[in-house]
Amino acid sequence: MTFTSEVICPILIRIPTASNPPPAKKKNHDDEDDLLTFRLPLNYLSGQDILSRRILNDQHAINLITTSLLQVKIDTYNNAATEWRNGTRCDVLYLPETALRNSLPPILIEIQRNVNEVFMRRLMMYALNVVVTHARSPLPIVLIFCIDKVTPQALQTKFKSLPDMPWMKSFPCDLWAKNCYLVSNQPLIESDAILDPLHALSLFLAEQQPALFQHYKPEDKTINLIYKITKNVATEGSLYESNFTTQVDTICSTNHSILTKAKKKH
Repeated sequence: MTFTSEVICPILIRIPTASNPPPAKKKNHDDEDDLLTFRLPLNYLSGQDILSRRILNDQHAINLITTSLLQVKIDTYNNAATEWRNGTRCDVLYLPETALRNSLPPILIEIQRNVNEVFMRRLMMYALNVVVTHARSPLPIVLIFCIDKVTPQALQTKFKSLPDMPWMKSFPCDLWAKNCYLVSNQPLIESDAILDPLHALSLFLAEQQPALFQHYKPEDKTINLIYKITKNVATEGSLYESNFTTQVDTICSTNHSILTKAKKKH
């Protein structure tokens, strides 16, 4: 590791050691410091199945998606079983609390690197499985997070942009879903615009950045929340190892990102 005179450390972060245990948390500053030193290993980046499903099944993520999509109260939805009797399974499924299942739709979510015709046929089958399994509920809402691209061009043209939500497109879904949405993985043209939570989540999954300040919009509150969710999920699942060298490397790269962004603004 090489330090040069050009690197300035505007953020001082206390790294716990065996002889210097972390103090009891009094404010949120320690949580912010932990987030700045958090870095996922490359084999557990966002957008990969092993981590993405865990993130989307976290209750904070469920609330983020459902309140944005349906404007319901938090904790109205919970994750549900994703495997059916025919042996197939989807990535993520949300169901509302029992008393509301006759009025609120299930939410089926798929994270897919490349969306093609084979995938769309499989998606329709998943949606029909939901329809059969939860026959008393309305047709499901289907949400696609595409990591890379939609192909071929003929399929792309079937996704139509929504005038009031330019970061989301709809796909024809008569008989098998109430709505089928594809969330954009492209940043907004207006760099200062506030991200919708669904769009922020899609960008998080698509960019696959291991640390917060490597993301193109680290100051966005939804992006911050998603990285906090990721850190909690990764820590609970032992998906990453916290050590002194990794934390120092992350601090240096974070400070470098901050300085680079500051120079661009001036």
